[in-house]
Amino acid sequence: MWRVEGVISPDGVVYVTLTRNLMAGNLREGLSIYSSPLYPLLIGLASLIFRDAEFAGRFVSVVAGGLLVIPSHKLIRNWYGEQVALIGAGLVALHPLLIYYSTTLLTESTYTLILTSAVLAGWRALNGGRARSHLLAGVALGLCYLLKPEAAGFILLLLILLLGRKLFVKSCSLKETARDALMLCAGFILLAAPYIIYLRRETGAWTISGKIAEHMWQGGRLAAGDIAPVSMPLMPNMMTALAQLTKALRFEYELFNLIFPPFFVLLVGVGLFRKRWPSGRAWRELYLLSFIAATLAGYAVTLPNIRFIAPLLPLLLCWLAKGIYEFAEWMIETLNGFNGARKFTPYLSKLIVPVVAACLLASLLPLFIYLLRGDKWDDYHGQKRAGVWIKEQASSRAPVIMSTVPVTAFYAGGRHVQLFNEDYQALVARARKEGVGYIIVNERDFRYLPLRALLDDESFHPGLRVVQKFAESPGHRILVYAVDKDEASGGLEDKVR
Repeated sequence: MWRVEGVISPDGVVYVTLTRNLMAGNLREGLSIYSSPLYPLLIGLASLIFRDAEFAGRFVSVVAGGLLVIPSHKLIRNWYGEQVALIGAGLVALHPLLIYYSTTLLTESTYTLILTSAVLAGWRALNGGRARSHLLAGVALGLCYLLKPEAAGFILLLLILLLGRKLFVKSCSLKETARDALMLCAGFILLAAPYIIYLRRETGAWTISGKIAEHMWQGGRLAAGDIAPVSMPLMPNMMTALAQLTKALRFEYELFNLIFPPFFVLLVGVGLFRKRWPSGRAWRELYLLSFIAATLAGYAVTLPNIRFIAPLLPLLLCWLAKGIYEFAEWMIETLNGFNGARKFTPYLSKLIVPVVAACLLASLLPLFIYLLRGDKWDDYHGQKRAGVWIKEQASSRAPVIMSTVPVTAFYAGGRHVQLFNEDYQALVARARKEGVGYIIVNERDFRYLPLRALLDDESFHPGLRVVQKFAESPGHRILVYAVDKDEASGGLEDKVR
């Protein structure tokens, strides 16, 4: 059976929870220092039409994914003309990763749409745009920030590019540059300021997000195989930082190859360097490269993830479309050199581009199958089944459920209590103190924790008893433990460590 993410992810649970609080007028619980507010707001607007907030979130992603073709087409047309733009728009519409994120309750699809629009607005502003163009570019980046806080860095990037334009374009005066920079910042601040002020009030510091510092310099540890981020100094010593960065870049490279294989890069090279660049093209390519390089460099020192690279795809496919077009031209020129093949050239010229594009997309078929049918969500599917079962069994309307992620609690209509990496006695004591009725043990996480003895459902675990089991696939077993309220049954069995 095809799976288009039939279960909500932990991040999706957070977004829906924020949305419900916002729609209920509970701003205190509807805003978060860790999750930017725009996506929950968009889900809230969609939920005015669709009562199911989970469906409303998916609807926002689907609409954003469909609209992505428009700014992508315009961006490529500005660069390389209508024919290349049609190729690029087709690639954007059919790339499996972009299709996948347009079905999920995550920010990626919406962020990709707005970031591509911001890149287009920024180019129009830098390429002789008036003050209003710079204001609109700032507004677009402000929207990006309200989806992903790290997008605030693009304001600095555009300011640097504005300065570069002043240095290399003689007709651009210092007064115009200062005006344009002011309008760019004004557009960004217009949207970002309320949330930044909220962060200041909640954290006591001027910051763009509550999660930036905690994610900093974790890329190397994750790339090295650490399961969860650990507490680290914000700036480790230089050698440690370089080692972490190297590992993170390697990990990022592996992720990049999944969605943009080496022969894609080869065609990009054909598109960029087959012909001598006309005057001004170097500035155009540098502009696009700066967004790609800044994104890859920024995420290399945090937590590399395929989700973070996905928004770059429309920019990369812009270059790929140009490569396909140049390759087709080269093929036609080569065929025209053979007398016997000239009569077939008009027919072949219509087939080369779709055939090459189809072959490229076919090479991504394993990624497509993995995204739509893979077992990556089986852990969450099992937790969803556990949540539905608890909802049917629980006497309380809002059962309290302890788990490493809030998926089960979401589908049970209950309250989530975070399960930490703690010893067994502390776990049971805290569960009783917080009124927990069920503890969810998922094989994917617990096999790395000291609490992994709980995966042995045949053993005796004081204070807990297995009441249900689910298994979507090997390695994704879910055990549902009920918490005994009788403290006399507490104690730690020797084999439970």
